Parts: sequence; structure tokens; C-alpha cells
Amino acid sequence: MTTALSIEADPYILPLPEADGPVVMDRWISAGNPHPNSRYSDDIWSLGPLTDNPGDSIHKII
Repeated sequence: MTTALSIEADPYILPLPEADGPVVMDRWISAGNPHPNSRYSDDIWSLGPLTDNPGDSIHKII
């Protein structure tokens, strides 16, 4: 006898980001961090929200 596999939510699978969604999740940005959070649709993603260093950025690979 076979049984159908149950579909359960996997807490480790994140939803796909939307173009206007933030690159860094709010929980990873320290309180008082003044640097703006980039959006997935931006050409350059600032790492300032993570490092408190506004000069760091990562270029999106197209």
C-alpha cells in the first residue's frame, strides 16, 4: 500500500524575493544603522546595512 506524501512547510526554504523587496532582512540590520537597504531590482547592492560601511557594495550578476 502506498500513501501520498504530505506537503509540509519547510522553515528553511525562503520565498523568492520580489524586485522591490529588500536585499538585507530587517533582523540583520543593527539598530540605529543609518544606511539605506538596497532593493533586488537595484543595479548595485549596498552592504552598509550589514557592515556600517557605506563604501562597500556588491554588483548584481545579470
